[in-house]
Order: sequence, then C-alpha cells, then structure tokens
Amino acid sequence: GHHHAAASSRNDTIHHAANKLKRMAKTGATKLGGNIMKSRSSKFDIHVVSENDVKADTPVIPTSSMRSSELLQCRMNDRIRDYTKLDNLRIFCGTWNVNGKPATSVKDFLSPSRPPMDVYAVGFQELDLRAEALVLNETGREKDWVDCIGDALGPSYVQLKSVRLVGMLLVVFVRQDLRDNFKAPEAHSVGTGLMRRMGNKGGVAVRVKYSMTTLCFVSSHLAAHQEEVERRNEDFHDIMSRITFDDETGIGDCDIVLWMGDLNYRLENLSYMTDSQIRRRAATDYEKLHHMDQLREQMKSGLVFEGFSEGELNFQPSYKYDPGTDDFDTSEKSRNPAWCDRVLFRGANISVLEYRSYMRLQTSDHKPVSAVLLVPVLVSDPALEKVVFAEEMFTIDRMANTMMPQVELSSSEVMFTNLKFLEVHSQTISVENTGHVPCQFEFVPQHGKSEATPSWLRIKPMTSMLMPGRSMQLTFNAAVHPRQVADFNKQPNRETILILHLKNSRDFFINVSVAFVPSVFGLSLYELTLLNCPAMPEEALPTRERSGALHYRTKSLRRKSCNSCDSSQSASVSPSSVDSALLPEHCTIHQPKATSVDAPDNESTLERPPQALWVILEMLIQKGLGTVDIFVSGASHKEVVAVRELLDSKTPGLPLDSVCPRGLAEALLLFLEALPEPLVPTEIQAACIQHAGNGPVCRDLISTFPLVNFLSFTKITLLLRLLLENSARNHLSRSTIVSIFTDVIFQGAQTRDAGIQRNRTKKLAQFLG
Repeated sequence: GHHHAAASSRNDTIHHAANKLKRMAKTGATKLGGNIMKSRSSKFDIHVVSENDVKADTPVIPTSSMRSSELLQCRMNDRIRDYTKLDNLRIFCGTWNVNGKPATSVKDFLSPSRPPMDVYAVGFQELDLRAEALVLNETGREKDWVDCIGDALGPSYVQLKSVRLVGMLLVVFVRQDLRDNFKAPEAHSVGTGLMRRMGNKGGVAVRVKYSMTTLCFVSSHLAAHQEEVERRNEDFHDIMSRITFDDETGIGDCDIVLWMGDLNYRLENLSYMTDSQIRRRAATDYEKLHHMDQLREQMKSGLVFEGFSEGELNFQPSYKYDPGTDDFDTSEKSRNPAWCDRVLFRGANISVLEYRSYMRLQTSDHKPVSAVLLVPVLVSDPALEKVVFAEEMFTIDRMANTMMPQVELSSSEVMFTNLKFLEVHSQTISVENTGHVPCQFEFVPQHGKSEATPSWLRIKPMTSMLMPGRSMQLTFNAAVHPRQVADFNKQPNRETILILHLKNSRDFFINVSVAFVPSVFGLSLYELTLLNCPAMPEEALPTRERSGALHYRTKSLRRKSCNSCDSSQSASVSPSSVDSALLPEHCTIHQPKATSVDAPDNESTLERPPQALWVILEMLIQKGLGTVDIFVSGASHKEVVAVRELLDSKTPGLPLDSVCPRGLAEALLLFLEALPEPLVPTEIQAACIQHAGNGPVCRDLISTFPLVNFLSFTKITLLLRLLLENSARNHLSRSTIVSIFTDVIFQGAQTRDAGIQRNRTKKLAQFLG
C-alpha cells in the first residue's frame, strides 16, 4: 500500500508538470525549459556533458557553442520522468503579528520537540510600530527576532535567507545537513500601503531552488479594517504581480508557493448576534463561523488566492485579544474575532500535517499560527540525467539546421486610443511559428537606443521560443505614470516603432501609436491658473473666492506687515499663518519674481488660483479632516480615478459625492508628484532645508517663491495644520505627515542615503512650521 501511494503521488506530480509544460508550449513562455509546474518557467541547471566527459562524475557548464540550449531544455523537460525521483520536504510555516512588542522566546511557537523539520519559514508583522521604522525603514528589532529563532532551533539549523520591509520580516532556516541542496536563495519585497508604495502594508518573499523544484515563501500584511475586502484582494494581486526575481519571473512562476501572514480577512454577517454571543461562539463553537470567513468566500468566488489551498481551521480565531490574556478584545473598539493570520499553499500533492494556533503566547493582540506541510519535490538523478542528456544532444545534432525560422504576426500595428492618466490599456498581437524548426524571438532596441520600448509601454513576453506550429499572444500594456504625464500633456499623440528580432532570421517592425487624453495632472501651477475647472461648482470654493477674478498684486510682505500690524504681530508671521492673509481679494504679498518659468516675465497678477489643486484641497478640508488614517490607508484605484474624472471633466456641476476623502488624499500626492516643477523651487531647496529652523530666514525664502507656488504652498500648509488640529479624529501624527509629504514637496531632491534622508525629513518638519 505504501509503495502504491508513493507511486501514485509521483505520477500525479509528474502529470501535473507535464500538463504545465503543454500549456506553456501552447501559450508561450518567457524562457522555455526549466522548472516544472509553472505557466512560465525559468532555466534550471542542466548538467551539460561534453564528448570527453560523458563518464565523468562532475557535470560541466553549458558552452556558447551549443546550438540551442533552450531547445535542449525543452526536450529534457519532455523526458523528465526518465531522470527524476520524488522526495518530500517537511516544512514549518509560521506567522505572527507581534503588535510592535520586543522580541521574546519562540520555543513554544517553533516546537522543536516535533519530528525534525527540513525547513522553517517564519513571518512576522508589525515588528516595529515607531514612526522611524515607517519613514526610514530602519529597526534594530530584526536581529533580535532572528536571534530568537536561532536560539529556539539550535545548531542543527542554519539561516538561509531573510528579508524585511518596515515591520514585515520573513526568515527561512534549513537543516544544516541539507543546506547545500538549497541553491540561489533570493529575496524581494513590495509595499502596497499609501500610493501602493509605502511598506506599512505589502509582502516579502524568498525564493530558493531545491534540485529541480522552485520554492517560494511569501509573508504579507494586507489592508486592515472590516470593510476593506476589495483592498485586501488588490494587495494580494499587487504582491503577485510586482514581486519580480532576478530572472524576470515572479511568484506565480514558482513550483511551490507557501504564503503566510496577517491577511486581515474578517468575519462578516455577524449583525444578528450580540458581542458576547460572537465571543462565546468564537471560543467554543468556532466551526459554525467558518462560512462567515471573508477569505474563504473570496476564494470560492475566484477573486483572490486562485489555485491556493488551506488546512482546516480547527482552532479558534487568532485575532483580536487583550494582550497578556486569552480574552477577546474588551477595549472600546471591541473588534470582533477573526482568523486574520493564515497559511496557504499552492502546488501538487502538498499534505497538511498540522494547522494550529498558539494560545500560550500572549504578548500580542494576535496569536501565532503555523502549518506543518509535507511538500513533494522533484530531485534529479545525476547519472540518469547524463544519459538522457547525451541522447538528446545526439538527437538535436541530427536535426536539420538549414531551414530559416519563420513566423507570422496577426498585425504589425498597435493603437491605443483615449489613454488616460492612471489607466492601463492593453492590446494583443498573435505570433505563430509557421516554419519547421523552433524559433526564438526578442524585442531589441533601435540603433542608438538602450531600451527596446519607451517607458510608457510594457510588453509580455519580451523574449520567448516557439515550437513549430505553435502560437502565442504578445500583450502590449500602455500606462502614463505621474512623472510622465507632463510630457504627454504637451505631446499627447505619439508613435514608436518596435523591432521584433527573430534569431537567425529577419526582423519585424511593429508600429505603436498612442492618443493620450490631456489631464490637469501634469500641468504646471501657472498653467492651472489659466484654466477653469468646469467640474467645480461654485459652492466647492470658499465664499471669498467666488466673487470674480482673484488679483494677487506684488508688494512686500514685510511692508504689508509693517503697515498693517504692530511689531509683535509682524514677527509672528509664518508660512502657515500667511494663508488667511492671502485669500481675500486684492491681498498684497511680497512677490519679486515672475509667477513661473512658464509665465511671462512681466506677469505680476493672477486672475484665479490653480483651481484643480484648490478643488482637491478645499474638498479635503471640507470632507477629510476627520477621516481615520487618511494619507496612510491608501485609496482604491477606483476612488483615485473618480477624482481624476471630476477634475478633468468638461461637464460643470458633477456630483461631489462621487469622490471620497481617501481618494482625494492620494490624488493630492499624485498631483504634486506629477508637477513638471516642484512646489518648492529647485534652486532654493537647499537653502530652505539648511535654514529650516530659522523663522525670519524661512519667511524671506518663502516670499521669494513664484507667486503661484507661494499661494499653493500656503494653501497646502493650511491643510496640514488643520489635519494636525484634528489628529484626535484622524490619528495622524506630525512625523507621519512629514514623511508622506517630504518627497512630493521637495520633488527632485530624492536621495538613497539614509542619513541625508533623515536630515531632510527632520528639516522639513521644522520648515513646514
């Protein structure tokens, strides 16, 4: 019976690999040959044998004289049964949201008394909740937790790889005696927080090869809050698509994916029960809550974690507890229990040996959760592989090498019409191998250029191989990013010619054209003052800005202060307090410079403020000051697009209910990032940072801003001050606001040096007053 089960498992695994290879051959692959059980596969290490080394014990590296290593790899995949055997790895996957608590012993969590594990993969979330960790991505707690794992496992295990992003940490340990079997460990991370970049939410991944099987461990922290199901789904898909390894493959290309983390999915439809009933059922009768689990419902609907599986939830919800107890949340917020912390997996014939939580560990408001998995892996038999390799080399040598590769394209033209900012448009072209030999193609740069495609265009795949009679789709994705939209506003219609090079054959030329719909995003501040914003009803602006054109005339701020105020009042003028003096009609300010490099040199008055920016700021002041975690909890793509549609609309009086505060917040940051020139002029940025703590010098520097920059800067500082005044409602701290607005205000002064970044952040806090 045991031998029959083992043979059946091997057959299932090989059958799964063969089906994947067939689908890969039909749909095309970025690199043909390599790891099994993948829709797109990367190269695996082939033991290439020379004529004089067929009987040698040590394989040699492939040489450039080989006619087609890709074809060889493909044929080796076809005969994978002939030189592989099935082995099993016992893998522990654990996850724990430690709620910012210091490192503590994890011996009870890792339970070394079990039968020995081959691999331990442990993911932590909320390692460090301090503002410095978010702003600078620095924390000393990473080493503390890694040391705790090492102490718990002892000398029989060695750390293979670790990766951290802000408060997310993933650590992989393996058995000392198996260490040499794990090849090419690689780690990557991606933030999905604010603007889809900040690392307060996101994922970290470690990929490693074990013989012919690629293992990928992922730890993630997805969007919080009961109602944010769609955002959690988006976070998952972002992590899947944006984590790319050095060979240009992703998580979905790995044979085995083991995913753990605080996924934050909650229980829903609980309104018919009281809090006490919910907690009693979660503690003693939790099986009856399974059908209320958001994650399982989303998976059943095919919206998230497609192809993944999970063990039975035979333990009570892991969240939320009063720290130091086993009592569900009794705080004022009284969060409902939920299975936030999960372990999921994808791959053939994986067995769940154990799936549990750890109630004894009480330092956090989450309980740790782990799964012990038995994972089948394909292992090559070197001796058999050499024999098969030699046979396939002989077969390839006999193949006719005189025929030129030939392909046909379904079209030589790709057109993108009505492309808008923040949208991705896709078009496809079919390529078919009409010849009698395999063909390899790739997109290559034009003469004198370093890139094959312009920055606004992405193609999948960029290179591939096609077997005779097979076809595949080339996908062209066009998207305009914030730093590109200014150029597209100036030149919305563009064309480019792509070169598709067929190895050992001819080149094909594909003409790509795009028609971009201009947007207020990417216009200069001065250009914005020349435009009406038809979508903005009069009631969206304050009363003082409705009566007609706003004339901001040129006078000295100091002169105005001296003429209008006593000496003590004059000394108290600051960037944030100037705003109220700027907005009334006929306000006088110090403005010795032209309003913008785009404006005429003699321009000293403005007929109106930059209305599109004013709409965002005024609506945030009206609707967003009390929104919890605004500017921290990012908006969905639909919410940001709704703001863009409102600002770009030529139809007056669109309903303002179509936009939400979080959408406005993210739109503001994108708006500032898209400016062709920074809000704080580049030529005085260094002086602004240098003198940030000196009030009089700051006032002088601000007064030298171009007029429209001056108005916009004071309007933004008004918003920031009001946000801080409402911090009890919106939970925003001064350090959080500074960290978010540093780069968009001082655009063009970015740096990778942590020390310089820390100093700039500190100075900006002073400079913003």
